[in-house]
Amino acid sequence: MKKKIDDDFIVKWHHIYDERDEEEYEEIKNLVKEDIRKIGSISESTFIKLYKWKTRGRSFHNINLKDYEEIYGENIKIALELPKNKKIYMLYGLPGVGIPVGSTILHFFYPNEFPIIDERTIKVLQHYEYLNKEKSIYKLRDSPEPYNTYRSMILKIQRDCKEMWNLRQIDRALFTFEKIGEK
Repeated sequence: MKKKIDDDFIVKWHHIYDERDEEEYEEIKNLVKEDIRKIGSISESTFIKLYKWKTRGRSFHNINLKDYEEIYGENIKIALELPKNKKIYMLYGLPGVGIPVGSTILHFFYPNEFPIIDERTIKVLQHYEYLNKEKSIYKLRDSPEPYNTYRSMILKIQRDCKEMWNLRQIDRALFTFEKIGEK
């Protein structure tokens, strides 16, 4: 019988997640909400905070803050106007962004529609046979089309659960399971 990511799985794993990280997540969520209200995109300072949160400070040298507004601010605004399945395409090619950071930006704008992609969560979806194990983790996180497949799987898990879990709770459960769970 195929193992499932279900209500029991999410109940067991999501609450173990690091609460310090959750405080920073909530802070960024509030900053993004305020930036949307004020400028219809995210400010450079919010982008930096979000980027550092997602990458844990790795790869910071890959972004070009000298021209923040032209490179990031405007392209994020454009991405927000595109259809859901095209938004990630606008973001992934920006310097230093890629799919992991692009999905994080979209998640903070649309927390109920766009999950954050991560190597750990991909591994769990592969372990539970929601995603093909033969596909490279790097292809899944470094190309826009596989992100839409990943997104579909996360939304399917959400729909299949009896409880109404939000994408953050599902993400926390997957991340924690891969980090400390029994496999």
